[in-house]
Amino acid sequence: GYGREDNSDSTCLYAYDGYLYVGTESVRGDMSGWAGTAIYRTDGKGSPLSWQKVCPDGYGDKYNNNTGAITVFKDHMYAGTWNYSGLQVWRTDMKGELPWEWERVVNGGFGIDKNNIGQGLAILDGSIYCGSFGEGGLAPGFETGKLIKSSDGTTWTEITHEGFIKGKIISILSMISANEKLYIGLLGANLLTGGDGLSQLWIYE
Repeated sequence: GYGREDNSDSTCLYAYDGYLYVGTESVRGDMSGWAGTAIYRTDGKGSPLSWQKVCPDGYGDKYNNNTGAITVFKDHMYAGTWNYSGLQVWRTDMKGELPWEWERVVNGGFGIDKNNIGQGLAILDGSIYCGSFGEGGLAPGFETGKLIKSSDGTTWTEITHEGFIKGKIISILSMISANEKLYIGLLGANLLTGGDGLSQLWIYE
């Protein structure tokens, strides 16, 4: 577990400037004993690979238990987290010694605490997009996912249009930008809740 026994999963990957970055989930054992998620990087040299931690545990909040997405936007690295009090987005200028200093640019799920899983980050046309996986992904009738946009990385606007996430489609599960478009994978309710919703792929441009 990258030197930590409570790192239960590798949850996202991102390649940048000669390094491979991996985010982790840390949810083993009782919540009171959690240390929080982390991001590690390797240059891929040597065997076994050597990994360096680039952020403090949980970005300073142990209830950030999962890093769901990583991207780089305007010379800053961004990370989206899972947090039961609402997802968070953190960023760093990637300067100085490791682990880098990070600042929180989104707290409390964009004002909705049940919007608690940051599952996608992507860049398109000079803006950064964040896709979320709300509690609706685990319990229909609660919060569903959102699509949020920012041109500066600090001020965010929801652009989840009517009809995009509805009915048995409950959350954004993945996002990537390619060919000047944003590709968004949506989760159907059947995967986790026994419903008969089917997954979908949407394109935003």
